[in-house]
Amino acid sequence: MSGWKLTVPATGDQLLVYPLQQTVNIGRDPDNRIHLPGNSVSRFHAILEPSGDGYAIRDLNSTNGTFVNGSPVRLPVLLREGDVVRVGNYQLTMRRDPQDRARAAVQSPVGYDDPQVQAATTGKKKRPFWQVCLILALVGFCGLAALGAGGYYLYTTGAVSRRTVLNTIGLGAGEISITNVTEVVLSAELTRLDTDSGSPESFNNVRLEALDIAGFGGIPPGRYLLEISGGREAVCNMQIESGDQFNLLVVPEGIAIAKAGYEPESADELDLATSSLCRQ
Repeated sequence: MSGWKLTVPATGDQLLVYPLQQTVNIGRDPDNRIHLPGNSVSRFHAILEPSGDGYAIRDLNSTNGTFVNGSPVRLPVLLREGDVVRVGNYQLTMRRDPQDRARAAVQSPVGYDDPQVQAATTGKKKRPFWQVCLILALVGFCGLAALGAGGYYLYTTGAVSRRTVLNTIGLGAGEISITNVTEVVLSAELTRLDTDSGSPESFNNVRLEALDIAGFGGIPPGRYLLEISGGREAVCNMQIESGDQFNLLVVPEGIAIAKAGYEPESADELDLATSSLCRQ
């Protein structure tokens, strides 16, 4: 997957270059691999995911939307060489340098894991030793030098993604995707129940048009109440752990729910009204 990158105009004639490896999060929050500050960008705005030999971009229900070549992203869009992605006030261009394939085989992109970016007009810089130790400490490998070196090698070469590392240590975010295949407009609201204040707090809400897909991304682990209203009324009291991915399908007959990696034992587990996934 080496060789793909996003470029953003900077000051003067410089371009900021974001080399791409594995899944790439884009947003205002500093935890995103591509950190784009500014109120025009949502905290968790969009996500780039490997697709074949390239990348597809998916909007994470951002406030101002994500656009590819001027068209809004409603479903995942496969990006091609030269495509322009607009995220808030930022214009990102998809590029692929054949020379990067050879370089990526022996060396990971400079400053990518921090996450920081390098100016295209500068050369590669060697990562400082303290940064190496910090990354190893985060993934729990500093206790054993040999295991730490091996883990760092896998991480920097893309064999282990940042999301996998965060999920392993319990800091990964959850996702909920809702597909509405009915002819009515639906609303979905996600409320966190286990707050520090002890009172429920609204996490976010989305509107689903007929034959639409929307959802929630960047969900911290915890207990949540998902309420769907409109043409279908449903409530799901759910526990979201690090890295959980839920998929809901709304049809005229009801609402189906599934969780990545969870094998239902009966048809009742697929029905939101009777599934144990909604009785946490």
